[in-house]
Amino acid sequence: MIVRTQTDLSMLPDAMLLTVKGHARVEHARDDVLLRSYTAAAISLIERKCNVSLNPATYTVSADELRYGYGLQPGWWLPLNNVHQFDATDAAGNDIAADFLLGNMDFGGSSSSYLYPASETSPSMPCSAVLTLSVGVDDPALLAPEFLALILRATASLYENREASLDLWAATFASELMSMWRPCA
Repeated sequence: MIVRTQTDLSMLPDAMLLTVKGHARVEHARDDVLLRSYTAAAISLIERKCNVSLNPATYTVSADELRYGYGLQPGWWLPLNNVHQFDATDAAGNDIAADFLLGNMDFGGSSSSYLYPASETSPSMPCSAVLTLSVGVDDPALLAPEFLALILRATASLYENREASLDLWAATFASELMSMWRPCA
């Protein structure tokens, strides 16, 4: 079970407003609301196309969604990336979070997040465990440079073509988006 319980779709666009305005060469405040909405749309597009968690959100995840494997060390791959905080409880409701450490090989990018045993004597992840994962990037400075560039380019494209009657999400833009982030594909 993976259930999203909360999402903040405005925090990252709000935090990026000055950067977006600088990139789009906008010096007035008349279009701030419009730029925030275009930034939110760009972030949403990138999240879907690149399977990445950028907007801050909270998920409840059952242990049966976790896979055991090897990242930096043996541990459990989380089904979401950019996890910055977690809570874990067992079937009895006991807090077991202290038994595990959180790892991200590329926070702000698209790499997986992991839970590792806190020590060699830490117990294994109970099958009945339920995790609460806080995901997303709340500081634009932590975004992978490629994602920042994609957000800025998509937002600027939407803004510059706001009165155009053409399809901004044509296959050429989508393929460019994928080639920038996945150059080997």
